Amino acid sequence: MAAPTTAPPAPLRLRELDLADKVAVVTGGSRGIGRAIVLNLQSRGCCVLATCSSTESVHLIDTLTHSIDDIYKNSTHAKPKLVGIAANLLDDQTPAIIANALQRHFIGHLDIFINNACFASAMGIGKLTDDHISDNLKANVVIPIKIVEELVKRQLFRPNSRIVSLSSVRARKGWSQQIMYMATKSALEACCRSWADAFGGKNQEFAFMAGTTANTVMVGLTRTDAVYNNGIPENVIKTFEEEFVPPQGIPRVGWPEDVADVVGLLCREESRWITGSVVGADGGGVSIL
Repeated sequence: MAAPTTAPPAPLRLRELDLADKVAVVTGGSRGIGRAIVLNLQSRGCCVLATCSSTESVHLIDTLTHSIDDIYKNSTHAKPKLVGIAANLLDDQTPAIIANALQRHFIGHLDIFINNACFASAMGIGKLTDDHISDNLKANVVIPIKIVEELVKRQLFRPNSRIVSLSSVRARKGWSQQIMYMATKSALEACCRSWADAFGGKNQEFAFMAGTTANTVMVGLTRTDAVYNNGIPENVIKTFEEEFVPPQGIPRVGWPEDVADVVGLLCREESRWITGSVVGADGGGVSIL
C-alpha cells in the first residue's frame, strides 16, 4: 500500500456556499491554521473578522483578499466581506476591540467564533517564571473567556451559532517543556463544555442564541510557520515528528488545511447535534474516549 502523501492539499476552490450571510470571528487569522480557517470560511460565503497580534500583521490578512478574488471571479455570487484588525490576546481591551469591530463592520451580527490564537512558548518545569505562567493563562484562557463574555453580554451571537476552540494533542500527551500550554488547552476544553451546556437552548437567559454549539478541535503536529519556520532546531522538529507521526492512523504531518476542514465541518448546519465535544484533527494519533 502506498504511503500517505505529504503533498499540500488541493488548491483553494469555491465550495458550496452553505455559510452565505453568516459572520465569523477568527482569532489569529493572519498565519498558519487561522489563515487556512479564514480561507475555508470565505470560500463558503462567510464574512470574516480576522484578528492578528499587532498592526504590523494586519497586511497579512489583507493579502487573503487576492486568493478570495480569484475563486469568486467567475461566480455570480458576491465575494464575502473580510476585515482584519489587531487584537492581541495579552491586551485587556481585546474583547471590546472585537465586539466593537463586529458592531462597526457587521452591524453587530455573529454566527461563528473560532478561538484559534494562542500563546505557545516552551519552558521547563523548575524554570517557570511568573510572566510565563501569567502570559499563558491570560492569552489562552482569560482573554478567550472574556471575549465570549463580551459577545454574550452584547447579545451579538445569533441563534444556532458555532463556537470552536482549538486545542492540542499536548492536552493529552505530556511534555515537561510545555506544562502551561498543556494546562491552558485542557482548561479551554472545559470552557467549551460549559458553553455547550449554557447556550444550547435550555437557559432562558441565553434564548437569543438558542441552538448554539461549542466544541473543541484537538490539533496534532501541523506544518505551520510556528513550528517549521520559527528557528526551532531541526533535531527538535525531528523529535516531534518521531513522537507524533508513527502512532497516527494516517502517518504524516498535518497541513493547516487539514485542520481548517475539520473546523469547517463543525460550522455547518449538519453539525447541529455535536456540542460539548472534542474532535480530533491529528490523523488519528490520540484516541478521545
